[in-house]
Amino acid sequence: MSNSELETPILSIENVSKRFVKSLDLAGKIAQKLGARVREEIVHAVDGVSIEIKDGEVVGLVGESGCGKSTLGRVVAGVHGASDGRVLFRGQDVANLEGIEAREAALKIQMIFQDPMSSLNPRLRVQDIVGEAPVVHKVVNHSEIEDYVAQIMTRVGLDPSYARRYPHQFSGGAKTKNRYSKSACSSARFFGLR
Repeated sequence: MSNSELETPILSIENVSKRFVKSLDLAGKIAQKLGARVREEIVHAVDGVSIEIKDGEVVGLVGESGCGKSTLGRVVAGVHGASDGRVLFRGQDVANLEGIEAREAALKIQMIFQDPMSSLNPRLRVQDIVGEAPVVHKVVNHSEIEDYVAQIMTRVGLDPSYARRYPHQFSGGAKTKNRYSKSACSSARFFGLR
């Protein structure tokens, strides 16, 4: 990694806002045509947030329930687009990336949800869950997946011999580690924890 890459923040959020518009339903539109003062509702979920995170930094975003923490995480991960502002990954505006660059940025920004069971398929073995993304995204060949998954599981503190188990066979903490290993397999550089 070059010096300029180390100096450039891994993630910059510049004046990001996210608004959701609740459009009028048919009854609302009819009422509006008849003169009622009914209009679309606009929810300001995130308003003018700016954060800069450098390589190796850990940042905690704390706030009361419903204040927009998860929405901001979804904007950063690309699940929702920002209504205003910019999200920069390694100095590049993710909204303007296309093709391979967009795919690489999406792979390097991952969300890890608080409830690991919401992102772990109960019908698949951990080896299949953790190994799916690296094969699909051509990080590793299908023939090398067992070794790759074992390395990732070791890295997050799980015994690789557990790879043949199903998610329900793990404790809560081990399920969370499985979710970390799933994200780590995609070569992510930034994790948004929810």
